[in-house]
Amino acid sequence: MTQATEGDYSRWGTLELKSISEKGKWISFEMRYESAVDTLFLCNTSTNKTYPFPKGKDGKFAGEAIFAFLDAKSNLRLFNLTSLTTAVLKDVASYELPLKGKFIVTASTGSKDKLLTLYNGNGKTLDTISGITEYVMNSHSEDLLYIAKKNNFYESGIIHFGNYQKVLITEKSPYRLFKPTWQDSNVAFLSVMDSVSNKTGLYYYRAGDSRLFSFNLNDKKLGADLIINSKLPLQISKDGKKVFFMLIRNKSSNSQKTDATVEVWNGNDKSLYPARNKMQNGAESPKKAVWFPETDSFFKLNEEGHFTFGITGRQDFAVIFDKNPYGLQDKYYEEADFYIKQLRSDSTIQFLKKQSIDPAQMKFDPSSNRILYYREKNWWIFNPIDRQHINLTENTQISWDNDSEPSIRSQFSVYGCAGWSIDGKNILLYDQYDIWMAAADGSYIRRLTKGREKNISFRLNNPTLNKTFSMDEDLIFESRNIKDHSTGYHSLNFKAGEKLIVHGSKKFEQLLQSKNHCFAYTSQTYNNPPQLEFKKNGTNQSILFKSNLHQKEYFYGKSEMVYCRDSAGEMVKSAMIYPAGFNPSKKYPMIVYIYENMSGLVNNYQNPSLQSTIGFNITNYSINGYFVLLPDIIYKKGNPGISALESVKSAVNAVLEKGFVDRKRIGLYGHSFGGYEANFIISQTGLFSVAASGAGISDIIGYYFNISRNGIAQSEMWRFESQQYRIGNSLFEKKENYLKNNPLLNADKINTPLLLWSGKEDRVVPYTQSVAYYLALRKLKKPSVMLIYPTEDHNLKKASNQEDLSRRIMEWFDYFLKDKKTAEWISYGTSND
Repeated sequence: MTQATEGDYSRWGTLELKSISEKGKWISFEMRYESAVDTLFLCNTSTNKTYPFPKGKDGKFAGEAIFAFLDAKSNLRLFNLTSLTTAVLKDVASYELPLKGKFIVTASTGSKDKLLTLYNGNGKTLDTISGITEYVMNSHSEDLLYIAKKNNFYESGIIHFGNYQKVLITEKSPYRLFKPTWQDSNVAFLSVMDSVSNKTGLYYYRAGDSRLFSFNLNDKKLGADLIINSKLPLQISKDGKKVFFMLIRNKSSNSQKTDATVEVWNGNDKSLYPARNKMQNGAESPKKAVWFPETDSFFKLNEEGHFTFGITGRQDFAVIFDKNPYGLQDKYYEEADFYIKQLRSDSTIQFLKKQSIDPAQMKFDPSSNRILYYREKNWWIFNPIDRQHINLTENTQISWDNDSEPSIRSQFSVYGCAGWSIDGKNILLYDQYDIWMAAADGSYIRRLTKGREKNISFRLNNPTLNKTFSMDEDLIFESRNIKDHSTGYHSLNFKAGEKLIVHGSKKFEQLLQSKNHCFAYTSQTYNNPPQLEFKKNGTNQSILFKSNLHQKEYFYGKSEMVYCRDSAGEMVKSAMIYPAGFNPSKKYPMIVYIYENMSGLVNNYQNPSLQSTIGFNITNYSINGYFVLLPDIIYKKGNPGISALESVKSAVNAVLEKGFVDRKRIGLYGHSFGGYEANFIISQTGLFSVAASGAGISDIIGYYFNISRNGIAQSEMWRFESQQYRIGNSLFEKKENYLKNNPLLNADKINTPLLLWSGKEDRVVPYTQSVAYYLALRKLKKPSVMLIYPTEDHNLKKASNQEDLSRRIMEWFDYFLKDKKTAEWISYGTSND
């Protein structure tokens, strides 16, 4: 074996599981590389025979008969899963396989005169439509809605594949048609009626009686200020009687623009001047509106100062909120008064006062108009029809939010709702460990898993917003041991109970399930590359594919968990990565990489690479002969920096007791909030011989009074009073906490060489925070260098900059921890001569 070098990094690739066929006979997956040819693979799960398709993409199964994909030359290749032969359709940019491959639809390449071609399953051409601009399949892949431009006129139509019929909706329209949208058999799309004023109209086609409705905003006499927002999606109600769309201020209208010679910042403003100015000049959030095609009536769901939170499942009611009654609130999710608007009558009733606007704290039953919300430490159901509130969880002694966890979390949050039963009678809820099922009528609540007793957290696999589940089908859970980060998958049958699929001291992810209960997933550890595993119901898993087999040619590290207690007796967990080719008789340098909770990376496989958005790759350091320590931090309210110091010192001392690390050769690295923690820690201890800090805060008082450029136009006070910095009070209430946790005010105590870096266009942490620390260290003649990347944001995007930063940070640590004095930029920048 040999040591890997930068030139070897390109050999590593990333395994991504793509799809599984209906009966689990075939699996597709992909290997992606930074600088090599990406390859799509097809694997037979019975024979383990694998078929590679270099540069293949967009693979799809048509039942168990066909696997289709696009090749690098814009050909659609149809691989027959029985005969193992391939048919080719040329000049294809995108495609569909309606009715499980009984038909094939292709769109040609090129931006002009794009051709849509329809074939039967044998590849015989049935029809062509020229001038295609957009098309979309319905959710069942049975029908296709298209828009085409022919001789400067627009045509729209539907192709029904069940009985194979083409129905024209519009023909020779002089207006541009776009954004086709489905809901069951009904469709909607937009039309640009005036390209100069950006006026956009709306069409709705009801398939039941082949009736086309049109909506013209000009007829509603709203003035020139509001137009339909053509960038946001349309939505058709389930009953086909309503169409929802978004309104936005017309930027071409001058009626609201202000060119004031002076900005007036009022001390009693509900929002800061930048936010007010955006709103007045047309940059405010879009407003939701509803149109009733049958009567051609419409109204806005929310007026100025109000916002639409969501629409109920049956789409008869809208939930809107008003933040104004509570003035300036220094929290990310503010509190507001909530109202319910009846869409048919446009009447409004008050729903909740001073309720959080956190989307995780309010969900909608997809099958009814009921609303689930979290309040007063409990989950409640509200029915806007009978206006009854039901407490679902009052008879449990369970905490449904993170407020009671020993380490203060960065932000208050509920553990969440996992979904609703299809009939709307049951709801799945999370506590810290388990999944519970509550009756929507409040008649019962019961625990489905037994994670609390085993220190295991169960969660639904790949949950989606408002996900529904059937009581007749198995649920798939993923599990994580909170102490050692072992993971697994489980199935739950509501009659037979829970069954283990797989579990171990690995990271299992990307699970896919076929309709006949075959499972495909990947597994990995820090030193075992991701591999593709397959398991049929009731059988042992088999390995279908192993990635990065070349790793065995190189020395490689390993990982383990380290446990210790901090000064308050709290358990501190860390992941420790060993250097490649570890020799227990030697002492090694170590890098401590910090953020908040890092030990969960213990089983993460990370390809060595110089392309890192923060300039740090754990495996690079292990290969280069370093230990890497990834500690969790136990936060105490009011002391973010001191909490980090306590946990990091405890974790480092626990590692030093093992005798493998040279205590005089320990480095520290953090980015963003971790950069703040690194900045503070080196001002309090001489434990570290060198440190690097990326995009980190150095002056928390200055940052407290900063106004964000990250799209929200509010002060950063919320980060300290109710979020990541965890002080929990304003500067004026807990001034001492701000002072003693401020790195800049303690810069004179630093004796650790520090490398600072930042993107000059950082919208999260102003680069001037790095400049302030640099100026302090320069004034104090402390060894330091600052790197500023002029066009970069909070994380570096350009590959060349990522590689430059990765090399420089490694050279920085090598210079001070390995006595490699070859980097002249360091010698020049830190010399006192």
